[in-house]
Amino acid sequence: MRRGQVIDYEVRDGVAEILFNNAPVNAITEAFMDALIEALDRARHDPAVRAVILASAIPGRFCAGLDLPAFLRGTPADAHRIVGKIYVRISEAQSALGKPSIAAIGGAARGAGMSIAITCD
Repeated sequence: MRRGQVIDYEVRDGVAEILFNNAPVNAITEAFMDALIEALDRARHDPAVRAVILASAIPGRFCAGLDLPAFLRGTPADAHRIVGKIYVRISEAQSALGKPSIAAIGGAARGAGMSIAITCD
């Protein structure tokens, strides 16, 4: 398993497990979005992966949604780019998987975190 990132990734028995690991609440940062898109693309292109599970490595949390303090520090152009990443690029990466995906929600799922969850199969 690749650890120490905001997203952990492991393939076991044909299932890619993508774990959100951005303590304390899995707030969505740009690094989180980039790592999630990378993990989804990796699962898509791996012929050994037959299904994908999105889950949290943090007990009691799935995803708190957008990291609002970081979002509010940016410019309007930053906001446009970030919202596009969340609601377009991540959704496109999920849609392009071509494999079943499951959101294993073991805690709070808010805002864009809920959007990621409901885009799963």
